[in-house]
Amino acid sequence: RPKRPPTAPVRASLPPRREKQTLSQVASFGDERPRPQRQVAPPAPPEPSPAAQPQARQSPPAVRRPAVVAAAAQPAPASIEVASLKADAGPAAASGWQLPSVPDIFDLPPDLPPTDEQVEERSRIIEETLASLGVPADVIGYKRGPRITQFAVRLRRIKKRSGDGSTKLMLIRLNKITSVATDLALALSVDSVRIEAPIPNEKHIGIEVPNVRQDAVTLGDLMLSPEFQARRSPLTLAIGRDIAGKALVDDLARMPHLLVAGTTGSGKSVCLNSLISCLVANNTPDNLRLVLIDPKHVEMTAYNGLPHLACKVMCDTEEALGALHMVLREMDRRYQQFSEIGARDLKGYNARVEREGRPRLPNIVVVIDELADLMLTAADEVEHSLTRLAQTARATGIHLIVATQRPSVDILTGTIKANLPARIAFAVQSGHDSRVILDSVGAERLLGKGDMLYICPGNSRIVRAQGGYVHEREVARLVQFWRDQAEALPQDGHYVQGELWPEEEAELEPTRSLADERLLKQATELVRKEQRASITMLQRHLRIGYGRAARLVEDLTELGVLRREADGRFTVLPAEEALAETAGAQPDEPTTAEAQGGADVGQEGVAVTGEAGPPASPDA
Repeated sequence: RPKRPPTAPVRASLPPRREKQTLSQVASFGDERPRPQRQVAPPAPPEPSPAAQPQARQSPPAVRRPAVVAAAAQPAPASIEVASLKADAGPAAASGWQLPSVPDIFDLPPDLPPTDEQVEERSRIIEETLASLGVPADVIGYKRGPRITQFAVRLRRIKKRSGDGSTKLMLIRLNKITSVATDLALALSVDSVRIEAPIPNEKHIGIEVPNVRQDAVTLGDLMLSPEFQARRSPLTLAIGRDIAGKALVDDLARMPHLLVAGTTGSGKSVCLNSLISCLVANNTPDNLRLVLIDPKHVEMTAYNGLPHLACKVMCDTEEALGALHMVLREMDRRYQQFSEIGARDLKGYNARVEREGRPRLPNIVVVIDELADLMLTAADEVEHSLTRLAQTARATGIHLIVATQRPSVDILTGTIKANLPARIAFAVQSGHDSRVILDSVGAERLLGKGDMLYICPGNSRIVRAQGGYVHEREVARLVQFWRDQAEALPQDGHYVQGELWPEEEAELEPTRSLADERLLKQATELVRKEQRASITMLQRHLRIGYGRAARLVEDLTELGVLRREADGRFTVLPAEEALAETAGAQPDEPTTAEAQGGADVGQEGVAVTGEAGPPASPDA
């Protein structure tokens, strides 16, 4: 019987081999996307005029080379600057900040002609291999991406004889084809093959095979794509290109928090730099503030001096915990401001204060490069802070991007993972690690170097994509652009980044909360009972984090309860010696009348007499 036409019209149908058609007669799905062209243009004036490059990218020509040259000579109404594509471009111009031009900052990939490399040969190998394994199937189409080609496979019905002697056509179970991925990889001579069974909303199975020629995906190419330019949100993220070659973009405000996980060398840090650069290129310091936490000391230090930073890049655990606490205080302060004017979220608050002529509140994005390092040193405090931010900070415009290279259950606890709905999984070692990240297997078969699986809230489908690449020199150009602009603004000759929480920082120094006083009393009783003191001992007995235990040791040392020796150990001082050391800081001794007055009001069943008693402790 004749074959049915493909159900998906966007797929490219493979011609029957008996017709002997060439590859030029078969159009792949990846060719439908426009490829950005690099053009040699004269130096741009200070105020760039509308260019034609984005307009040429939005409509792919029928004949590639001549059409691109012809389109370049026609004027286009849109500008290549992202500022004209964002709804918040007005405040940027009003405050004096100018957004950078994408082609001036980011590199574009080389324009390579499309290729249908070995499509027919690989489809033949797939059909023959499946037939030899007892799974008859037909390859009916394919999609070509930057690094992966997905072949659409339709399973045939097989004849089976029933007990009464009649023959029936039976379907093949899906688990039978999903178990032959290793055999397909061996037959195709590739590292790994991933099988998607079935393809969402289709009656086909997808077999993903690595390309022989792998195309580059850069951040500049993604930001100039029609998919990215169609978004109006200032927190739009350019993630990568999917297996069909389309740009994969999403809104951080909709996520609202993102988890990035993968082994060393899988592209995790490059992905973080790409996301940060995308946010910085689309937002002015008045609209976006960044809190960067880099325990590895090497990944994010290039952003120091950026006007978008609320503080310097945090590399120490103590500084990181302090930054998280300050973000929590800022969240509480914003909720109080929202309640005063009756706003429900940051968007409604900013719309209200703009009508009244008051300054807007910026979005805050907290980026943590290595969660495992923070969890090993202060697990309780970090988990508590991240959980509270992830649960309640969305309405205040505070978002989290958390990355880790150890996707284990002790690092990504159930509480943290449940509050980070959007997730990016790079290559991992085992299917168990893939389940920890995505609640599904598949990440163990990725190729590495930017090959990712992405899942977002509201869509249960896992999307495979190639992440965007950004070079160090591009990051340096972007940071230098904002530094030069900050110095050019009227800031008394030198731009100084304002503090985001000045009043909160002032409140932290002079006072100590009631809970801290209670905890300090417990620590004093503990070290006197054990006659020894250490940070780990306080962590274990009081069930607190490293940062709070370290501060308790410092407070006990200042109060004279502990004394730090030359070898770094702490000695518990007797109560008499502790009083002697702190006597100089006490006021003058009370007179007899004052002492008698104190005896008159002494209650709690304690008699204040002239008899000698045990020495008083500093807690009293």
